[in-house]
Amino acid sequence: LTIKQSFVVYGLCIAGLVLTVWLRGGGARAENRPLARIVLPIVCFALFMLIPWMVRGVVSSGYIAYPQSFGRIETEWTEPPELLEERQQRLATNTRRRFGDPQAVLSSWDWLIPWLQRTVSDVFAFSLPLALSALGLLAYAAGRWHHRAAKHRPPLGLWLLLPMLIMLAVWFLTAPNIKYIRYVLWSGAGAALLLAVLAWHSLAWRLRVYAAYAALALCGGYVLYVIAAAQAFPLPAGPGDGFYTHALPPIRVYETDSGLKLNVPDSHINQCWQIPLPCTPHPRPGIYERVAGEMRHGFGWTAESTADGGDGD
Repeated sequence: LTIKQSFVVYGLCIAGLVLTVWLRGGGARAENRPLARIVLPIVCFALFMLIPWMVRGVVSSGYIAYPQSFGRIETEWTEPPELLEERQQRLATNTRRRFGDPQAVLSSWDWLIPWLQRTVSDVFAFSLPLALSALGLLAYAAGRWHHRAAKHRPPLGLWLLLPMLIMLAVWFLTAPNIKYIRYVLWSGAGAALLLAVLAWHSLAWRLRVYAAYAALALCGGYVLYVIAAAQAFPLPAGPGDGFYTHALPPIRVYETDSGLKLNVPDSHINQCWQIPLPCTPHPRPGIYERVAGEMRHGFGWTAESTADGGDGD
């Protein structure tokens, strides 16, 4: 969650699954350790991570879980809620059709076919883990069918995939960009192969382990092939043994009521990448430096900044 907020869905689903397995295994019986002794360290560790993360959100934006709109704290730098809504719409749009019009994209399904073609073409992040998942599930089904008369049942079932399926559904309905779901797809591939290994209990354990390592070797071989074909690694250092430079995108200068000059991207990309600070794609007349001449102290908003459209014209 503190690295990528979309993980909260996946994390809660996994936690619910673990709790269910623990309860079914008799974890809450009286002879077990008191529940508080088990839960308290988990809660303390979670708070150890969450509280600084929430404080950071308030310091940087005025919200405890930016860019979510709940947990708003009124400060001189708190971002107006309409900007948060606009940002969420832009994110939902760009993950479906890059630089598309939010009203046109979010009100129809015309983006679906181009999005699907683009997503499937990402072999390593999407197509390969899905192919491994399909092979693993087919092997799992074959193993269960082959041993249908046996009393032995694999210790894990298809419910192992439930958190991943829930996360996939939430991802598709909110921000369907492959970078937000790669870890789930590869987790699903690993789980499917694990189910296949456990379903074939009549095979020697060593053979099943060899099969799992063969799948890993296939993935590793593909990575090496991509590196060799793209000649992308190792990437040599840029000029002067430093980073590579990029051309400065088109910008325009917007002056606020306080005299602060903001660099504003002047293209359809509408992002502050490679643009000198201070930069914002959403200039407002009421933006000011909290300490004049020192950006490190941040910026504030006046009441006019939330009322004015601030299109920079």
